[in-house]
Amino acid sequence: MAKRVISTKKPETSIIQDEHDFGKHIKYKRTSIGMSKQELADFCNLNYQTVDNIENGKKGTRLSSSLYVATMLGMEINVLTD
Repeated sequence: MAKRVISTKKPETSIIQDEHDFGKHIKYKRTSIGMSKQELADFCNLNYQTVDNIENGKKGTRLSSSLYVATMLGMEINVLTD
């Protein structure tokens, strides 16, 4: 039997200031739809470690991988400029 995925707390703000904030949003979205890290990695054709690095806000993770995961989860990213 598959392990049950427990939904994490929704991030308090939609403003992302660093890798850790981005990772919290990815993790929240993933867990809210009941998907494990391995399932997300398989769905995105990435390895587990990449998904883990994104969710944990590890520096050095490729921006392209992070944005791809967000897109695959159906997330929309908006950039505000002055």
